[in-house]
Amino acid sequence: MTDPDVAIVGAGITGLSCAYYIARLGLRVRIIERQHIGEGASGHGGGHIAPHVSPGWSSLGALALRLWPTLISNLPSPTGYVQAGGLHLIGVDDALDPEAVAEYRQSQGFVVHALTAARCQELVPPLSRALKGGVFSPKNAQADPLLTTRAIALAVRSIGVEICTGTHVTGIQVAGNSVVGLNTSSGDVSTRRVILATGPWAPCLAAKVTVSIPCRPERVALMTSQQTQLITPVLLSKGGLYCRQGLDRRFYFGADGGSTSDLDFSFSRHVTFDDIHHAASSLLSLIPGLDSLRLVAVHARTVDSSPDELPIIGACSSPRGLFVAVGLEGHGFTLAPAVGRIISQLVTDHKTDVDITALSPDRFRSARD
Repeated sequence: MTDPDVAIVGAGITGLSCAYYIARLGLRVRIIERQHIGEGASGHGGGHIAPHVSPGWSSLGALALRLWPTLISNLPSPTGYVQAGGLHLIGVDDALDPEAVAEYRQSQGFVVHALTAARCQELVPPLSRALKGGVFSPKNAQADPLLTTRAIALAVRSIGVEICTGTHVTGIQVAGNSVVGLNTSSGDVSTRRVILATGPWAPCLAAKVTVSIPCRPERVALMTSQQTQLITPVLLSKGGLYCRQGLDRRFYFGADGGSTSDLDFSFSRHVTFDDIHHAASSLLSLIPGLDSLRLVAVHARTVDSSPDELPIIGACSSPRGLFVAVGLEGHGFTLAPAVGRIISQLVTDHKTDVDITALSPDRFRSARD
């Protein structure tokens, strides 16, 4: 095989999206994956395309929403993509009003509309009546995470990207202060640019070249229901609940804030009774009519978060040629096109679409030096 211009470690949706945008610029790209395509969080997520609205995240989210429709139109196989919008509900006991939430999201660059409770119930009739109203985001969407990840893999292969699965990266080769290659279980790879898109596994590999990437694993549980009548293609959220009904008419949902879900910083994929009870109770409080709905699957995925709760995206100053795209806190699916495009701009020395100075991996260097 010809040595690549860029080697990407990780064949999740982040690594694949990086490959997609880089290869379209004419560079030779190879992805190296220790398991299978979409084996980690990418293939087992909720499928929500609904950005994090906090500062530090919002510019990436707004960019991702702009890029998703074009990306989907260029993919060669079905993804289950539906852009029906997202509705964030606000309960009668919540401190904030829909207008205040809408105003904040608009200040972060998102298109949103405050809705009355009556308008929310017109949009999704089975909703609980214990609502002040909601905020509707028309550009939010959903897609099947595994189908989408595989579709991007097909797309990148069609433009010359090599994907090597079942291959472990064991080291990063450095000469002077520059990346010159990778050590893998299938042999050495010569390349001047390496992208780490391995989520919570990045710290171990980065440490081999004394780079600190202090992201930690976090277990997130997701529930899948039996098929039922089509209620809505609109994404729903309230408090920590996130929920979508896919084209297969199943509900995919989870909820932050259970007694274990947010505290299990490990690689465990064990789902607890508390995970199930908390998520199911949250869903039923929003749509009471689903009380007879049965679950057909529960699983947990491993995402990663940084100490300052911001993504870690950018080029390392040392060694030169090492790029990082991790710390996405479960928002990797939503942000994939934006992260891929930004990394493609960095590796080709172009100005990025959004300012990512605050997301640089170098922000953790002082703790090491």
